[in-house]
Amino acid sequence: MSRRTMNWKFVDSTLLLVHGLTPPDAKEWDEFVLECTGAGPTMRQVLVFADVELSPLQRKQIANMVAKAATRAVAVVCFSRLARAVVTALGWMTRVHRAFAPTALREAFEFLRSTPTEQAELLRAARAFAAELGHAELLRYIDEPGRPI
Repeated sequence: MSRRTMNWKFVDSTLLLVHGLTPPDAKEWDEFVLECTGAGPTMRQVLVFADVELSPLQRKQIANMVAKAATRAVAVVCFSRLARAVVTALGWMTRVHRAFAPTALREAFEFLRSTPTEQAELLRAARAFAAELGHAELLRYIDEPGRPI
């Protein structure tokens, strides 16, 4: 399903979430929350590509979903230092969120304990989502030859 502001899918027990360049559309956000809340304990890890600001309510919903699912690791890849600082603060509440710069993608996969097969599938899906959402900066990074993986 193609969405306008964000897209997501499960790859085994890892949820991949790619945000576009604008804050999440309310309807898309509600669909995301509903699907992820229903995923329960199958959402063991989460990989997020995002540089958008979430509302306080959305941040609280994320913290609640992660706690309810007993998610053990959430890696958030951000281009913005400010966004990484916000994720770090969220990590103080959830104890499972960690921010990574795009140049630290290898470390993000290590944090998630992703297998090479999962990494390849997550990157393939992230590439497709970045293209659908018009996120050229992310797409260029993922397509860059010799990226650190």
